[in-house]
Amino acid sequence: MRTQDEHLPDEDVPDEDVPDEDVPDEDVPDEGVPHERGAREHRETERTPGERPQEEEEEEEEEEEAGTADLWAEGDLTRAVTAAARVLDTYVQDSQRGRAPVLRQTPPGALAGKLRLREWIARGGMTDEDLTAFLTDYLDESTRLHHPGYLAHQCAVPGIGAAVADLVHGVSNNAMSLYEMGAPGVAAESAVIRWMAEKAGWPADTAGGALVHGGSLANLTALLAARARAFPDAWDDGTPPGAVVLAPANAHLSVARAAAVLGLGRRAVHPLPCDGLGRVRGEAVADRIAAQHRAGRRVLAVVANACAAPTGLYDPLPAIAGACREHGVWLQSRAPRPNSASRSSSASPAGARPDWRPTSTAATRRRAPSGG
Repeated sequence: MRTQDEHLPDEDVPDEDVPDEDVPDEDVPDEGVPHERGAREHRETERTPGERPQEEEEEEEEEEEAGTADLWAEGDLTRAVTAAARVLDTYVQDSQRGRAPVLRQTPPGALAGKLRLREWIARGGMTDEDLTAFLTDYLDESTRLHHPGYLAHQCAVPGIGAAVADLVHGVSNNAMSLYEMGAPGVAAESAVIRWMAEKAGWPADTAGGALVHGGSLANLTALLAARARAFPDAWDDGTPPGAVVLAPANAHLSVARAAAVLGLGRRAVHPLPCDGLGRVRGEAVADRIAAQHRAGRRVLAVVANACAAPTGLYDPLPAIAGACREHGVWLQSRAPRPNSASRSSSASPAGARPDWRPTSTAATRRRAPSGG
């Protein structure tokens, strides 16, 4: 048995000439109920080498269980997904058969009340029955893209594969910005880009690209690439003055927005000559590029529609590509969502069909010009 003095830290051990009764009672641990440090020291001194007392193993198991209390319990995901899938299946079938209106447009305040949003935010957590009821009300107020009467906007109608992919990535949450964080996603992206390049007739050794979230970001990415080609030091030193982008008047608004984000300014987007239907006059592009260069400006890129968002008409890409090749200018052809492509050759664009794809997917693709 340990003595009282052995339980005390060195600084608390009373001097030999001080009587034991002068030691404050609160500093003397009770032998029968040792304090935490004394109990730990007792276990350590009484333990045989390599031995792990049962009570210590039990304590560690309790700590591990407490540390994982916030993680998903086995079966939670299956039950939640099953409940959601049933509601979604009914939603899709009702939409495809026109059993509900395409959209309701309930005012935001009333809709928040119907969905009991403040209550759910305050309470947190849902039973399977709660989740079923909430999703039913939520989807009842949504825009039904699967409906035969849906015509608005250009959002994609997702297929089952895209929906399952969203679920998988929502659970795994692997970012693709770093290969070691999202290796399978990066590999899949590379394979899709290679497939798209092959569809466009581009050789794999001179073509590349990236999948991005939406056409606006695709246009910004493509113009960043065009700027890097025209001004390799722009990332560090900024864009020199006089850089311009040539585009038809009906080019998507994200082109001018991208120019503003890049610091060029919206006024750096100069119009290309078009015919009465808004299509670029291919035979006039070379003269317009030459005129910009004579004025001391540098054309970063020529933007062409394939096809134009307002009309669905295509610009004459081969003629425009020939003019760009003549002057060594980047050609960026933009397709309506969900696809966008940038190019510096006359290869025909891959078709963009606005259905059966995730809504916010776009691609920025590039092929090096002939000979480089």
